[in-house]
Amino acid sequence: MIFINNRYTVIYFRIIKNSLQQEFTQDGKERHHIIPESFFINRSRSGPKGWLTGNPEDSSNIVFLTLREHAFCHKLLVRMTVGEMKSKMILAIWRMLNSKHKKLFSSKDYEKYRLLFIDSIKYLNTGKRKPLTNEHKSNISKSSKGIPKTDLAKNNMKLAWKLRDRTVKQSTRELNRIASNRYWSSDEAKKIQSEKRKQFIQSNPSLIDYQIKNINKLMSCEHCYKTMNIGNYKRWHGSKCKLNKI
Repeated sequence: MIFINNRYTVIYFRIIKNSLQQEFTQDGKERHHIIPESFFINRSRSGPKGWLTGNPEDSSNIVFLTLREHAFCHKLLVRMTVGEMKSKMILAIWRMLNSKHKKLFSSKDYEKYRLLFIDSIKYLNTGKRKPLTNEHKSNISKSSKGIPKTDLAKNNMKLAWKLRDRTVKQSTRELNRIASNRYWSSDEAKKIQSEKRKQFIQSNPSLIDYQIKNINKLMSCEHCYKTMNIGNYKRWHGSKCKLNKI
């Protein structure tokens, strides 16, 4: 049994039956799923899949209702269901409240369904983020490409990058040290690094000469006043220094 056996269910199916018996016309009416579309596994709209098999778009599951009948039926569906089904029906009626149907709801209805909506969100969202599908990631990527950023947005991004907290917990440092030692102590890692170094020397002889020339050259950071070799200066200090607030 999908719905609770109560008087609201009786009234709901009485409205559906009367609409089906009337002369078929779509004028001034809206399409309604008798068994809500969100209950089906093969639903056509976006959103969490349901549990019922079959085709929700089958003609036997479609009826055309007036605006008032449509809104009233969704009010009944909230009272005809429990658990996840009830939460889905609350979400459905909340969407109606924020559409052209809002004129069919009173301020008391708005308050009531707003509170129910908040509770249903808490019920449906366990707090654990669901992993994004590749299709979802692709859609996010496409929607964000080609949109120029304002100067204000760019400045805010730069400021957030400069003011970010770079401190690393001691426990994290210890875990990184253990993982690093485990990797670099292996013969395979040493061999791979040795081969990479040989290839780099062969393909960049001028860079090796530069390194040999500047290996003992020390520089002082103008922000933190530490002294280090030129390689560490270019990598971590100067304009990249964490104390650089410019």
